[in-house]
Amino acid sequence: IMLKTNKGITTQIDHIVVSQYGVFVIETKNISGWVFASERGRQWTQTLPAWDGFGSAEKYHFQNPLRQNYLHTMTLAYQLRIPKRHIFSLVAFPSDTEFKKGYPQGVYTYGEIPNAILAHKKPVFDVKTTRSIANAIQAADALITEDERRMHVSNVRLVHGQFD
Repeated sequence: IMLKTNKGITTQIDHIVVSQYGVFVIETKNISGWVFASERGRQWTQTLPAWDGFGSAEKYHFQNPLRQNYLHTMTLAYQLRIPKRHIFSLVAFPSDTEFKKGYPQGVYTYGEIPNAILAHKKPVFDVKTTRSIANAIQAADALITEDERRMHVSNVRLVHGQFD
C-alpha cells in the first residue's frame, strides 16, 4: 500500500491488517545474521560473518524500521482520521535473525506476528467501521499514480540505498 503523508510525500506500507481490535501496520524485513539495534537510533546494523571463517565480517546499515513504521502509522491516522491509539506498529524479521542486544519492543519474528495481533482482545471498531477503514485505505492507495510509485522507489534507493 502506498499513501501520501500529511506533508505530501509518499510512503509504502508492507502489510496492513484491519480488524475490530485495531489497525495493525506490519513492516517486514528480510535481513538475517546479527542485528545491532536501538529503538531510537536512525540506523541499525546488520553483520554477516565471513563465509570462509577467515575474512572479516560484512556490515550493512539500514533505516530503523521502527522509525519507518512510525511514519506509516502516523500517515494512516492522518488518512483515516482515526485515533493513533487504535493503530499498532509491528516489525517482523526472519527467525534466524539474531538481535545482539535483544529484540526491541515492537519487533518480532515472522512467526510471532499472528500472536502479537491476537493478543489484542478489546474491540475498538465495529464490523461496519472495519470495512470502511479497509475501503478508505484501498481508495487512498489508488490515488497514487504510477509516476509517483516509480519516484518513491527511486527516492528511497537514493536516500537509504534500499527499497522500503
